[in-house]
Amino acid sequence: MNVNAQRKKIGVALFGVGRAGAIHIKYLAICPRVELRWIVEEDVEKVKPYLDQLYLYDTPVISNKEADKVWNDEKTEAIVVCVPTLLHESIILKGLDKAKAVFVEKPIAVKLADTRECYLKAARVGKPLLCAFNRRFDPSIRKLRQRVQNGEIGQVRCIKTTARDAPFPPIEYLKISGGFYHDCAVHDIDLVLWILGEKPTSIFAQGHAFNDQIKAMNDVDQAAIVLKFPSGIIATIDLNRDAVYGYDQRIEVLGSKGMLQSQNRIEAPLTKHNEQGELLDPIFPSFPERYSQSYCDEMDHFLDAVEGKIEKLDVSMEDTLSTSWIADLCEQSMHQGKMIPFTKPTF
Repeated sequence: MNVNAQRKKIGVALFGVGRAGAIHIKYLAICPRVELRWIVEEDVEKVKPYLDQLYLYDTPVISNKEADKVWNDEKTEAIVVCVPTLLHESIILKGLDKAKAVFVEKPIAVKLADTRECYLKAARVGKPLLCAFNRRFDPSIRKLRQRVQNGEIGQVRCIKTTARDAPFPPIEYLKISGGFYHDCAVHDIDLVLWILGEKPTSIFAQGHAFNDQIKAMNDVDQAAIVLKFPSGIIATIDLNRDAVYGYDQRIEVLGSKGMLQSQNRIEAPLTKHNEQGELLDPIFPSFPERYSQSYCDEMDHFLDAVEGKIEKLDVSMEDTLSTSWIADLCEQSMHQGKMIPFTKPTF
C-alpha cells in the first residue's frame, strides 16, 4: 500500500443552518475527510457569520429551489439534513433517489409509516440512513451502557434519567418542534431502550405546562414518564424545558451488585473553598457544549458508513420506530390519564 496515496474526501451538502445545523457546520468545516460542497439555507444572512468564521468562502450557499445543484453533483456523496421536521421526508427521499447517503436530525419523518418507508428505500438503494440520536455517542453514556451490558452491576432493577433544558428554547422553534415528547423525551426513551436492550410492557406519562405560550400550543414543558419492562425493570424519566442553573443531564442505573451514574459535565472542574463553603463551577449552559464530543463522534460514525468502514449503523430502523412510537404512546397516556400497554405499531 502506498502510504502517500491521497484518500478522496467525502463530498457533503448541509441542508439547514439552524440549532443543529450550526453545530454540524463547524465540524464539517474542519473534518479532514470532508469537503463541504454545498450549504442549502433560505436565510443567507444566517449563514454569513459561519462562512467568515470557518473560512468557507468557496462553499456555495443556495436555496431549496436550487437544490438540483446538489442532486446532480456526482462529487456530493452525502447529505446532512437539519431543516424543520416537515421537510425531512422529501429531502431524504430525493437524496436516496440520487444515491446520496443521509444523515438526518430526528425525527426521520412526521409519521411512523413514512419513517419506515425512508429506511426501506435506503436499504433498496444500498445507502446509509442515520437518525441522529446523538446522546448514544457521548463517551460517558457509551461506557455506562457497555458496563451495564457486561453485567458489572448484576441484575438491573431500575434506571432513572433526568433531562432539563437550558436555556429556554425560542417559541418559534417550539412551534415546529413536534411537541415535548417527540422533541425532548425521545432522547431519553432511546437511551433507556438502548441501555437495557428491552422494549417496555407499559407506559405511563404525566405532563404540565407552566409557560402560558406552551399551554396555548396544547403542549407541556414538564413531564414524568414511567416505563415497565418484561424483566421487571422500572425506568423513570424526568424532563423539563427550563433549568435556570444549566443544562442538566444525568443517568443512574441500579443493579443487584451496585450502581452506575453518568453525571453532569463541568467545563472547568475546579472546586473553590471559602467562608461560603465548597463551590463548584456551573455545569454546561446548553446542549452544544454538553454534547460537543458526541456530535463529532456521531458524524464520524456516519462518515465511516459512507466510506464502507462499517456495515451496520448504531441506530437502526427498529430503534427509531420504537422510540417514536413510545413517544406517541406517552402523549396518549398523558391525554387519557392512564397507563398504556405497549403494542407494536401497525403499518
